[in-house]
Amino acid sequence: MSSRLREFRSHASGWLGCSALDQVRTTFVTLDKCPVHQATPGRRVRACYWKQWRKAKTRLKKLTSLSVSARVARGFALSGKGAWRLSMTSGVQRALSIEYLTAEGLLNLEERWKSFASLRRTA
Repeated sequence: MSSRLREFRSHASGWLGCSALDQVRTTFVTLDKCPVHQATPGRRVRACYWKQWRKAKTRLKKLTSLSVSARVARGFALSGKGAWRLSMTSGVQRALSIEYLTAEGLLNLEERWKSFASLRRTA
């Protein structure tokens, strides 16, 4: 996952470098949030983690190690639903929160956009 996050950071940084002069902050806020019907970076990363944890036993172990109760984790780990659908469930979101993903290396687009504030004109 670290190589995937590193690759995402390089693509997102390049894209942000091109659109850093954009005055509209809401674009980046929208991309950072996790609405149910949009393909956001957090949701994609959660789905990648879920696919990486292939077996139900591994999923159960990982979810419980990420502070999800064993009873709740068992329901998600044994689910037959796909990774994309499960990436927006409460248990997976609780385990793989945005704070956790940021600590792992996920880029916060809004914060990166704010770092380019000196390049934008204010007048």
